[in-house]
Amino acid sequence: MLRSLVALVGAGVLALAVALAVTMSGGPVASGGLVSSLSLDVKAGAVDCNAPPKPTKCTAVVGQQFVVSVSVNQAPSVGYVAFGTEVDYDPALLAYTPKGDCPQFDPALDIGVCQDPTGLLLLAGAGSNVEVKWPESFIIGRTPAAPDGKEGFVSHLAASGLPLVVGFPNVKSFFEGNIVNLNFHCQAVGPANISLSPGDPDLALGNLFVIDQAFDLLDFLNGLTTPDQFEAPVIENSLTINCVEPVTPTPTPPALSSLSLDVKAGAVDCNAP
Repeated sequence: MLRSLVALVGAGVLALAVALAVTMSGGPVASGGLVSSLSLDVKAGAVDCNAPPKPTKCTAVVGQQFVVSVSVNQAPSVGYVAFGTEVDYDPALLAYTPKGDCPQFDPALDIGVCQDPTGLLLLAGAGSNVEVKWPESFIIGRTPAAPDGKEGFVSHLAASGLPLVVGFPNVKSFFEGNIVNLNFHCQAVGPANISLSPGDPDLALGNLFVIDQAFDLLDFLNGLTTPDQFEAPVIENSLTINCVEPVTPTPTPPALSSLSLDVKAGAVDCNAP
């Protein structure tokens, strides 16, 4: 389950960038009329699933990697400028393999600001080595910063701008599709659960959209934001991964050898030569 994240205000781009990411998992929730939704899907790997693209049951062989995606099925009707996700999984049966370098900014928060493959701060677009696939990503964070795949949860935070830090305005997005991809494999036999934690702004938990294009980080930190700046999406499904042993193929027995008699010469009348 997503750990409560305390907003951090400090000097420099990284400090405020991390603080922005933190606020995306906490704050008031929209109270009227707005509808958005998220779901899970399995996008890659030889996994047998029912009812794609919103399966509820899949079968995977122990040791075989597969990709679970978080998808926006319906974006907020007014668009969104940032989001926070949390995927919970069963660490006894599933191993999560993190992708991308997100160096830890503050050990107390365990939030990493993700970098591109050259080691630069990831700004203005998701790099090939990160798990967030939202086209409008400007800055991305992950907690834990450097997961070992046994925590049982992983959270991602993404914003489309940093208007208060470097003058990049938020970009309103209506994108629907994959926003996060995660690599898993079964490490033991049994039914394993993967789920999206429902958004709970009051406790800074779960999955949330920031829907106000004029979102102001300092106003939020000063308690001046209003409830209609945020929306908790409907969670449409959860996954049960049935982890099974690999099937050992039955060897084909070799062909049996045989001998026979025939009559090759002489005035002999034979049937069925």
